[in-house]
Amino acid sequence: MSKSATLSEKRNDLTRSLIMESAYALLRTASVSALTVRAVAQQAGMSERTVFRYFPSPDALLDATSLQAEVLELT
Repeated sequence: MSKSATLSEKRNDLTRSLIMESAYALLRTASVSALTVRAVAQQAGMSERTVFRYFPSPDALLDATSLQAEVLELT
């Protein structure tokens, strides 16, 4: 029997998805150098601290965004 996600887990997943969607949107419209934590936070409508809660460094955010871009381009 599988355990269903708690409300907190669902909220965390949604927040992470929003961050990733915002970062990907910025990456499509601007250069990689424009992909800053501040810009992603503003695009997502949240604080930089919230972004850092899900991605401990700007490099981690860029890596995740690059991986998402590769996956989306393959589909």
